[in-house]
Amino acid sequence: MNSRIIINPEVLSQSHIAEKLLNREKELNAISTCLKNSINSFVYGSLGSGKTLLTKKAIELFNASKAKAIHIDCSLYQTTNAIFHEILLSLNSVVVSKSNYELTKRLKARTRNLDSPLTICLDHFEHLKEIETLNRILSLGLNLIIIAETYDSYRKLNQTIKASITSLIEIPSYTTDQVFDILINRAEEALEKYTYKEETIRKIASLNFNNRFLLFCERTEF
Repeated sequence: MNSRIIINPEVLSQSHIAEKLLNREKELNAISTCLKNSINSFVYGSLGSGKTLLTKKAIELFNASKAKAIHIDCSLYQTTNAIFHEILLSLNSVVVSKSNYELTKRLKARTRNLDSPLTICLDHFEHLKEIETLNRILSLGLNLIIIAETYDSYRKLNQTIKASITSLIEIPSYTTDQVFDILINRAEEALEKYTYKEETIRKIASLNFNNRFLLFCERTEF
């Protein structure tokens, strides 16, 4: 007798990006359009609305066309120095310098030889400690997508940066039915048949307090 419950643990991991994002087709298309057309954008939505997953999926599709976009988590990389190091690493360029001037100079030289425009996606923007980083990115002729939890973060940007952002994309909260669709789909992929009940999944979906449990699902490996 097969005693396994989990048959595909990867589906339950934080890093998993589904082949198809349910109930987010419109938003995915909007972000993808900004990437394809080099449109500087501001994406915002409440905790658990799927902003990070959407952005990573859009980047995955975009980069498959031999273009280049880089996802940077500002909760981990909060300064110009740290972010520029990550960008250069993503471009297969290892730099030991700690000088922002040298990093900027190296990045400028590196991006000059790219076949297509480079887009930097700054996720969890609220954690960025140096707003000047945005000016530096734009001054290098790079494209920018900012991902934040609230529209208030946009209001705090200076007029120069606001003027460069021509697309505002709001990610709405999931409804209970949408949450159920996502969870049942994930259960079908990750769990052995007959080890869970649809009724149980629906009860979990009904406990959708501002989508916090979705964040739990995204950050927890069962």
